[in-house]
Amino acid sequence: MNESEPLAGKLTTALARWNADCQRQWGKFLDGRLSHYCPDWNYLPIDESCKEYISCTCFTEEIDMPGSDEDIKPLDTLTTLETVSLLGRDRTDLLILDGAITKMTKLTHQLNSRWWRDLETDQPITRNVGELLMLVVSELAEGMEGHRKNLPDDKLPHRPMLEVELADAVIRIFDLAGGLDLDLGGAWREKMEYNMTREDHSREARLSKGGKKY
Repeated sequence: MNESEPLAGKLTTALARWNADCQRQWGKFLDGRLSHYCPDWNYLPIDESCKEYISCTCFTEEIDMPGSDEDIKPLDTLTTLETVSLLGRDRTDLLILDGAITKMTKLTHQLNSRWWRDLETDQPITRNVGELLMLVVSELAEGMEGHRKNLPDDKLPHRPMLEVELADAVIRIFDLAGGLDLDLGGAWREKMEYNMTREDHSREARLSKGGKKY
């Protein structure tokens, strides 16, 4: 793919390639929610309608086996069709990591469940969301201070303070998402896919006047 080609042109080219691969292999265009180039089948283009999908190991059980049709949240046409072609193998990784983040969110919240219970009665409590968000900010601020002074972490001195404080921030985010039953994995995947097709994130847009430099 030509790196200097405008993003819209890249999307058109990528979509045409996906269509050609599907037509050559299946004689039809594949547009399922889990359309991807499958590494289990030598990067064959497949989706849920293909028999090869039955033995595909690219996705977690949570993604593969929704409880009902209502549990499936289809991506919009742009994301499903154009991003699968633009990202190719990378999109498979995004879908796999979606499930991994969901598992990490649930596990982190489970391991931190004591903070969601009253200290005296041990009864479940409702946490203050604003407070929890600011606790995430506090970890980031501590990470900035550690980086500014090039400090080792005081709890894990074999690691840089920045590294550990970022981990603390991630733990707090996962715990918060788990406590509020948020689909953090799905939101992460969809936002990553969206960002890959954003004109304002392209090199041309960033170099233009008023473009995002960082």
